[in-house]
Amino acid sequence: MLVIKATDVDLLSTEEMHTWGKVLNETIWPSREQAVWADRVMSDNSHTMRFRVRMYCDANYYTTSCNVMCVADNSSTGHYLCEPGTGRKLCLPGWQGTQCTQDIDECALSFCHSGQCSNLPGDYTCSCPHSYSGN
Repeated sequence: MLVIKATDVDLLSTEEMHTWGKVLNETIWPSREQAVWADRVMSDNSHTMRFRVRMYCDANYYTTSCNVMCVADNSSTGHYLCEPGTGRKLCLPGWQGTQCTQDIDECALSFCHSGQCSNLPGDYTCSCPHSYSGN
């Protein structure tokens, strides 16, 4: 809800002139760059207030309520991107788990078909025999 109070302040006194209230049912946009301005009017008797409004999530906040925070990470605390719209963590290749901190053992998954596999954090390498190449 938006409440606006107009007050007349001068040297002798301060007088409340009018108070407007309006429930805003605006679309909450994912970012400031995407947010669209909407023209609105609040009227009551002889007073009218015209204004423009736009609502959007701050950076790194997601959902239509802006209540999920996610900051992409690629460090020992996690290896993930944030899914647009939801903020759900999307693990980078080679990582798994709720925080994307568990290394996937690609060697156990037979990623090297003809070579010697070496598992690395978030990755792997294949030592290929003569006349073989590639991952």
